[in-house]
Amino acid sequence: MIRPFALSLFAAVAVSGAAAAGLPESPSLKPDRPYVSTATDSRNAEILHKALEAAGRYDWSAVARYQAEATDPAVRDLIMWKRASEGVPGMGFDEVNDALTRLHDWPKAGNMRARAEEIIELSTLSATQRIEWLKASGPRTGEGKVALANALR
Repeated sequence: MIRPFALSLFAAVAVSGAAAAGLPESPSLKPDRPYVSTATDSRNAEILHKALEAAGRYDWSAVARYQAEATDPAVRDLIMWKRASEGVPGMGFDEVNDALTRLHDWPKAGNMRARAEEIIELSTLSATQRIEWLKASGPRTGEGKVALANALR
């Protein structure tokens, strides 16, 4: 008599223990990441973080969207610098030239200059304007020298 009772008690404990072990008592969701910065507000800190993550995935259209969303000029400039210094496809000459003008003393300015020279022939600049732009500091790349030669024709 004790034996069947002990077996049924053991079975009940085993089943309830297994059920309890299979389900957590309460959901264990991670809270949203707080974006804290001493240089900007939390919204712009979040935008910058997401823009840099997107750049790490080479999702340059998302990076451009985040740049447009940023309200802090320093955050916008940092995202613009990331795009321009990486030679991102989709950035036109005007945008790269704007970055080069505004961020000329930032790191990788040479990369921005090289990219501008690569795409200057695709710009809306006239031949005279291309000559002036390229002669201002001299073409530094093969593409820049070819663009200057073509503009001089």
